[in-house]
Amino acid sequence: IPLDLVYRTKNNGFTVAIGQFILIQKSTYDMVKGHFRIKDKITEDAYLAKYVKQAGNRIIAVRSKGLVTCRMYNNFKEALDGFSRSFYLGSHLSPTAYIFSLIGFVVLFFLPIVMYIINIDFLYMLIPLLLQRVCTSILACQNILLNLVLLPVHGILAVVTGARSIYVAMNNKIIWKG
Repeated sequence: IPLDLVYRTKNNGFTVAIGQFILIQKSTYDMVKGHFRIKDKITEDAYLAKYVKQAGNRIIAVRSKGLVTCRMYNNFKEALDGFSRSFYLGSHLSPTAYIFSLIGFVVLFFLPIVMYIINIDFLYMLIPLLLQRVCTSILACQNILLNLVLLPVHGILAVVTGARSIYVAMNNKIIWKG
């Protein structure tokens, strides 16, 4: 989600929150009924942000490199379980819409790579994907070359996690850490 749209638009489709660090005015928190209203939600941070926006308030998501740190998971399995818990439920999409968005991701992500492998003349299809990775790496102060090399792995893990997410949600197999 483009972070500037989170702030500039009142559309709930452009809402994001990271539960490890949320700053909110007490009056706003009380107005939206805080955690009392979202205590049964698995992605409570996203719902809190959604209700804040629905109440007519703005939210802002910012990069805080070096200001706040948090270790969400200790290993790959915990990370897979955690992201599988929140990808689908955090999207707030119907199962059909979510599956179509996952298929769309597969097409938009992997088609340029496959076309380039088939014929180098399709490099122009790969350039937007590579530029997106470079821009993300720069904004997150990450190693650009490493992110480009790991791009296919990132895509595969995103699809696996996305598919696993709807499976665990629809079959009541959500795993909580701790």
